[in-house]
Amino acid sequence: MANRKPLCAAGQPMPRSLRNRRFRQRSGAATLDYILVLCFILPVGAFVIGMGGRIMRLVYEMLAVFLAWPFM
Repeated sequence: MANRKPLCAAGQPMPRSLRNRRFRQRSGAATLDYILVLCFILPVGAFVIGMGGRIMRLVYEMLAVFLAWPFM
C-alpha cells in the first residue's frame, strides 16, 4: 500500500509530469518560511518576552487592587 501512485480525479495514475509539477509549485517555499521566522516571529517573540515582566507586574497590581478595595 505504501508504494501506490497518486491518482488523478478520474482514478487513473497521475502522469509523471503532473507529479513533478506539484513539487515545482512549492519550490522556494522554505526560503519564505525562513524569512517569515526571521522577520516576524522572532521580533514578536522578543517583544513578548521583553514585556512579560511588565505584564505580570501590572496583573499583580490589578489583582491586589481588586482584592483590597472592599477593605479601604
